[in-house]
Amino acid sequence: MPTPIPPERLQPKHDDPRGILQSPVEAPPIELSRFEAPPDLAPYVEHFWSVHWDLPQRGPITRETLPHPSLHWVTEDTRSEVQGIVRGRFTRELRGEGRVVGVKFRPGGMCAFVAQSMHLFTGRRLPAVKVFGPRVRALPAALRGVPTPDAVERVCALLRTLEPRRDPQAARAGEIVAAIGNDHTITSVTQVCERFEVAPLALQRMFRRKIGISPKWVVQRYRLHEAIERIHAHGPIEPQPWATLASDLGFSDQAHFARTFKSFIGVTPGQYLRRMRLQDHR
Repeated sequence: MPTPIPPERLQPKHDDPRGILQSPVEAPPIELSRFEAPPDLAPYVEHFWSVHWDLPQRGPITRETLPHPSLHWVTEDTRSEVQGIVRGRFTRELRGEGRVVGVKFRPGGMCAFVAQSMHLFTGRRLPAVKVFGPRVRALPAALRGVPTPDAVERVCALLRTLEPRRDPQAARAGEIVAAIGNDHTITSVTQVCERFEVAPLALQRMFRRKIGISPKWVVQRYRLHEAIERIHAHGPIEPQPWATLASDLGFSDQAHFARTFKSFIGVTPGQYLRRMRLQDHR
């Protein structure tokens, strides 16, 4: 394995994660750690992450997320895979004891490492060795039993050996995705095209190749992230102002919001709220 980067360059990431369903913050015996990407990898990597769990005396725990428009490189035990964008929910059942170490690429960031169109990864899980080549084959063994910060440093060092190359169009697509994620007033693809002065068909083609998913999906996904955050912040006790929330997020009416929410999350907003109430009374 390459020599790890100096530990002082690895900094924890402190902002709250987005897209975690039901429980917005992990708690023991499940530990989520995230680390900022060092400056040379930051144009391509949003952050590094690790989940460790230890449930020997408990039954399985199910965790669900509403994924971002990002690809991940995940290593667990003997497996190392590239996971494309998940269109719906991501569900994982945790049993026993284990750890996953992951790289969350920025939207478009994977284009610096591979030449394929990103839509070829969407909804798929591919062995990392098929994506990055034989030099990554030894990664699972190299991370086994290594403390999490050291494991992340080794992944950083390995990424450097892949010699990322800046892709200007991917960087442009990533900037657009970031704007959609950060600005809750963007509620339609038409607004995106007007703000960035790009034709709808050109935007569609750019997102297919450089992001892996459609602009409409990205807009809806980030607005649903905001909906989840506002439901969590409002709390499960008082009635939720669904019509106001639907209007704020750009949906034509409450019914449209409920249908879209259910199509991505699997339940209606009201059913999600009832689950929160049950969880709070456990």
